[in-house]
Amino acid sequence: MSGTLLIAILAVVGGLVALAGDRIGMRVGRKRLTLFGIRPKYTSIIITFLTGVLVVALTVVTLSLLSENVRIALFRIEELRSDLEQTASALEDTKQELSDKMSEADELTAKVQSIGAQYAALKSDYNGIMAELSKANTEKTVTARQLGELKQGLSDIQSKLSATEGQLSAASRQVQESGLLLKEQQGEITKLSDERLNLESNISELQETRNSLNEEVAYLEEQLNQLIQTSMLLIESKQASMTMQVIFYADQIILGSAIDCSQPIESVHQQINDFLINVNGIAKSKGAGEVAGRQDGSALNFDEDNVLNAFQKVYSSKGKVIMRAVSPVNSWLGEPLWVSLHVFDDELVFFKGQVIASQTIDGSMSADKVQFEILRLIEEVNAISLAKGMISDEEGRIGTFIKALQFTETIIKVLEAGTKVRVDVVAEKDIFRSESQPTMTLAVMY
Repeated sequence: MSGTLLIAILAVVGGLVALAGDRIGMRVGRKRLTLFGIRPKYTSIIITFLTGVLVVALTVVTLSLLSENVRIALFRIEELRSDLEQTASALEDTKQELSDKMSEADELTAKVQSIGAQYAALKSDYNGIMAELSKANTEKTVTARQLGELKQGLSDIQSKLSATEGQLSAASRQVQESGLLLKEQQGEITKLSDERLNLESNISELQETRNSLNEEVAYLEEQLNQLIQTSMLLIESKQASMTMQVIFYADQIILGSAIDCSQPIESVHQQINDFLINVNGIAKSKGAGEVAGRQDGSALNFDEDNVLNAFQKVYSSKGKVIMRAVSPVNSWLGEPLWVSLHVFDDELVFFKGQVIASQTIDGSMSADKVQFEILRLIEEVNAISLAKGMISDEEGRIGTFIKALQFTETIIKVLEAGTKVRVDVVAEKDIFRSESQPTMTLAVMY
């Protein structure tokens, strides 16, 4: 249906509905009819409003019935919009694909042009090869003619070769005769070479023997010189021993004491001074002579660097330290005593329950021998303790660490066992270097 006819129909229908509404309104107004109990005036307004709504509704219904486009526009507008967007997206994709295809087409065109150029080059090469082939065929004809001439020359050469072979046979016989003589001479040369190698080997062995003997002679001379020097030292030592007595041996410990560095500096000075006075008293009691030129009657000589290092360790410490006086060399009766000072921090050396030393003793031996073995074990513990830096008296001992009663009881236990047992020296508590009476015990392990 055309748009003009549709508009005309809508105008007629709208006019008729409006006319009908007006008639109804007038009639309602004259008769003063009411709806739902409201005033006639408002009833007339409502009827007029409903008439307008009816006009619009009839217009929409008429348009929907008469035109499919109107129905689509009214009820399928969102669907149309979605389809339009999808169509636009598909169009963009199609454009992109078209652009890609155009790019591929350009690439293919470039490849076709490149292949065309290669084809032209190959065709040119083919024409050149065909020309060379034609030239080669011509040369082949010439070469065939030359080959015939060469064959004729070869026949002549073969004739000459036959004559030469006869001469060669005669020469070969002469060479064979010369070869026999050569082999005999080579055999003699080989024998002479072997003898030469043997002589060279003997010479090499003799040279090695001579070098070895020279080294041995040098070593023996060195040993002899050392023996002579040792003998001289022993003689000098024996002569000195005959006239003088050693009062302290090299590395012998003279005294070891604890210094409490936590005290005021004056107290630390006094402790060091008391220690050195005790060392001097021990030295004099053993027979050391006074240092010449000293007014204080001291019998001690010190190395300045050693003393400075020892004092530095003492003054830099905040707790207890162990100061030990050691004789660095043999000291003779009547001579001043050289003293080296060693300083150790007061640390734990044996923890409670630690086995310090052990000795296997046969209980079937006599009591004197058992006692000797236990005393030797105690001496070993004393040496271990001194090596760990514990304080010591002037006799070089760390003190009485085994009670006499326990010592006797241990001897009795070993003898009662009557067989080999192990005797352990065990620390009864934690032992530090500064302890003058460390507590240890003897344990018999059956």
